Amino acid sequence: MFFLCFDHNINKISIENEFQHQRSFLYGDGHFTTMKVVDGLIQFFSAHLVRLQQANERLEFNDINWKLLELELRKLAVQMELGFIKVHFSRGQSIRGYGQCAKINTNIFVSSDELSAPFIKEIQQPKPIALTQLTTQLGLQPLLAGIKHCNRLEQVLASVELDKTVFTDGLIADINGNLIETTKANVIWYQQGNWYTPLLTNAGVSGVILNQLLEYNNIIAVEKNINDVIQQAEAIFICNSLIGIQAVSSIDDRMFNTELSSQFMQKIIL
Repeated sequence: MFFLCFDHNINKISIENEFQHQRSFLYGDGHFTTMKVVDGLIQFFSAHLVRLQQANERLEFNDINWKLLELELRKLAVQMELGFIKVHFSRGQSIRGYGQCAKINTNIFVSSDELSAPFIKEIQQPKPIALTQLTTQLGLQPLLAGIKHCNRLEQVLASVELDKTVFTDGLIADINGNLIETTKANVIWYQQGNWYTPLLTNAGVSGVILNQLLEYNNIIAVEKNINDVIQQAEAIFICNSLIGIQAVSSIDDRMFNTELSSQFMQKIIL
């Protein structure tokens, strides 16, 4: 594991004696993205940078030197064969209180590592995944919806529930019962001639791969009850930046047409 810390001007800094003052640690006042690296190149790098910039604007973080950050990330990636880089933004340091944000300079934490052998095998020879429906639900907060912010307690609780099952991932709805995502990926399903994905205006994470799919393919974002999706969908797949795209074989005892997902995955543009 490789780890670096930068200030807002992308100067390397050491904060080991001050980490307890980081607002991302104190309040979850931060956001992040995880990027896949293949043969020294960051996959969908521009889209990840846009994601970070949009989160910075939505959360009203003070600006950073984006050009220098991009250079540092490219230098790190070129040393890697197949791995990941995680870029974590904290609003900065604060001793007490939620306010005084305008006076704080952003800090950036960058970690990277090679992907594990089992995970590499999984993504190179992907098999359809079996999911379960989780009872943990997501709250509604349009100010934060779509952002990969550091307040991940809902996903932690969903994962605690998931750990008590034999499944490796599960579907999550919001408190109104509408399908949102899985514990680690976005969801796309096929029904009556169209491909759909959950509308993420009040909850959920708008993933980089999902955004690529929405931009270049005919996928419709809709609000739909999780039980209706499970009962009415003919095919389902999930996606994120590390696993890419993976067909879903079943949700509990409901089976799906993985061939439909495979055919779509062969045609899609990313």
